[in-house]
Amino acid sequence: MSTSGETADLIVREGIQITESAVKLAGLGAKNLAALLIALANDNQKLSGKTNLKRLIHDGEELTIFSVKQEDLKGFHMDSRRYGVLYYPIVNKVENTGTVEIMAKAKDAKQINRIFERMGYPAPVKEEETPKKEKSRVPSENSSKERGTGVKASTEPTMTEAEQRPSVKGRLAALQQAANAAAEAPAKEIAKSITDKVR
Repeated sequence: MSTSGETADLIVREGIQITESAVKLAGLGAKNLAALLIALANDNQKLSGKTNLKRLIHDGEELTIFSVKQEDLKGFHMDSRRYGVLYYPIVNKVENTGTVEIMAKAKDAKQINRIFERMGYPAPVKEEETPKKEKSRVPSENSSKERGTGVKASTEPTMTEAEQRPSVKGRLAALQQAANAAAEAPAKEIAKSITDKVR
């Protein structure tokens, strides 16, 4: 009888430990899930459609402004969600012009242009930049000869690299001749001094 009592006691103890571990894990998981949901709610993970100005500025990206008619704003809103564009509408209530300024990220300009094309707005025309000055064909007078851009440098014959620097073999031959001449000079001087003394 004692064996069956011990076995029952052991089973009950193991069951309590398993239940205790399961409750701890569930509580820890619930705590982490709540922290994740709070973080997502505070971060405002809205990726497309109408948003507030604070959210656009908070991202720190360059912003651009587009104009759309007041009656086309609802269609723009639907298309912006389809194309994944986050925007903020600016309605000028003082001047009541019938247009709404759309502030959006500069990187979304291509999607916004596509939305405008679908709505029947003309594609925005880029202003041409002022053409750059063409480089003059006459070089400036203070150009350096070494760079070869001056007038005098172009009229003088240019030397190739082989003409500018002697070859290694040529330098070795010149050094050997100098060494031979230096070795013969003391011998000639000694011979000359001996012959001078003899006379």
